[in-house]
Amino acid sequence: MSVQNLLHKYNRAYVPGEKRSQEYNNTKRTENKLRQRLNILDQLIQELPETSKINKDQKTLCRNLITTFNTDFKYLHRQAKDTTIILAFIFYQKKLEKPGLILQDYKICTKYELTTPKFINICCRIANYYMVTSPINIRQTTRYDHEILIKNGGQ
Repeated sequence: MSVQNLLHKYNRAYVPGEKRSQEYNNTKRTENKLRQRLNILDQLIQELPETSKINKDQKTLCRNLITTFNTDFKYLHRQAKDTTIILAFIFYQKKLEKPGLILQDYKICTKYELTTPKFINICCRIANYYMVTSPINIRQTTRYDHEILIKNGGQ
């Protein structure tokens, strides 16, 4: 065998016949879960009624939520299935668009057991996660004339 063939054969993270490390297995498991959950998102979007379809930006936001919480979906709701949580992500986007949206009006929510209490719980946990990971820091500044801001109502 030539040196190039040997380098090609053995210069990789996993060599055939070698035991895989726990870290490698965990990484692969996480990647597979992410892929499965993104496929679930695509399936749920297909099942949505025509009047409730989400746009490209909303789909991207749902994908970002899935990626963010991929390693800890149970943080959002311990007893909910992945499909229920992903459906909550979709309706989270729809609720931002139409605040008066009622979940019980959609058969898909009943089918995947997305109730209002579960939805509220998941949304609150999303908000809590972002509050903890990205807190708003108050800083003093001299860049603005505060007296003028107070007179104009902060505008």
